[in-house]
Amino acid sequence: MVDKTIQEFTPEKTTVVGTDTVLIQEAGGGDYTFATVLNLVLDILAAANPVVIGSTLDVSGAIEVASRTTFGIGGFWDAASGGNNRGIKIGGAGLFPTDGDGDASNDTVDIGTAAAAFKNLYLSGGAYIGGTAAANLLDDYEEGTWTPVIGGGSCTNLTGKYTKVGNQVTVTLSVMNGALTSATTAIITGLPFTCGGERSATGAVAFYNLLAADNPLGYIPINASQINFISTNASSSWTTQNFSNSTGVYFNFSATYFV
Repeated sequence: MVDKTIQEFTPEKTTVVGTDTVLIQEAGGGDYTFATVLNLVLDILAAANPVVIGSTLDVSGAIEVASRTTFGIGGFWDAASGGNNRGIKIGGAGLFPTDGDGDASNDTVDIGTAAAAFKNLYLSGGAYIGGTAAANLLDDYEEGTWTPVIGGGSCTNLTGKYTKVGNQVTVTLSVMNGALTSATTAIITGLPFTCGGERSATGAVAFYNLLAADNPLGYIPINASQINFISTNASSSWTTQNFSNSTGVYFNFSATYFV
């Protein structure tokens, strides 16, 4: 049974009580579109005497509002005594938190709680963390694999992984009891991103049956997507370290660089 229709609500008559059911329907019997219904409801809720819902407003079982929640154009907020005096509104191109009067409130509202967390967050842009300057914008996070090519040859039991956070990339490379063949250079190619033009990077190496030097160093040049393997000297030029084709190869390398 329908207790009230949408046409009955006016600024002077805006209270739903008990278990009233509201039928949203045109005067001629047709159905409103969702957008039309939403606009009608917002017009009513923004009237001089806003709607105060004592229990449940039921529109085909879709809307349930707690006591003393106030609705206005573009949002809702809780101004009840003992309430949290917070709300949310849509304005301009943004969705923003409010106080108990529906006014914008800065740095006061959390998204979720320790005991009631949201699941996933989907963003096409980025997130400003700890501030609103360009330096606070985290606009990229990525995890994946890459395919290292050692010395231009072929190697078995080889894996490469990376993590990219903003403009910082960390790569790892691992060979476990592999076999390296046809290697002719001191370079590993195939990095997932090119090293930026301002900073080069180095990484530590642990290996067996792969290089002749005891303490080689992996060096990522600027504007390159490769790792050069060298030995450094206190008073002379760096020495490149070619890979040795061998079986029973063990090799672990990691480095962090910037794109």
